[in-house]
Amino acid sequence: MKTFGAEVRLRRPGPDGTVAHAMITIGPAMLMIESEWPTLPSRAPKPDGSSPVVMYVYVVDVDEAMARATAAGAHVLVSTKNQFWGDRTALIMDPSGHVWTIASRIEETSEAERKDRWSNILTDQT
Repeated sequence: MKTFGAEVRLRRPGPDGTVAHAMITIGPAMLMIESEWPTLPSRAPKPDGSSPVVMYVYVVDVDEAMARATAAGAHVLVSTKNQFWGDRTALIMDPSGHVWTIASRIEETSEAERKDRWSNILTDQT
């Protein structure tokens, strides 16, 4: 939560005192996060870091957010780097197993620039 500067708007405890679900805001975005429950189809991510869902969150400073994330126990899956489409990104797994892409916009790019850069990446890989 500190990684993204999130604010808890609502927290509902489960019968055992753990968080059943919480509503948080990250900047102007609101998210509802739900825990695993045996009576519902929601399940926790697998411990190996595989997840069918990756949340993509924009922050002001991705490097600063990464420092907070790792200090809070997140595991770095992909190190911070600049991307051809104009974002600086990193991929982490939080201590609960959820996978996040953390991004900062570093450059506005046109569709033509992104297409050209992507073509160059593909050409360099062959």
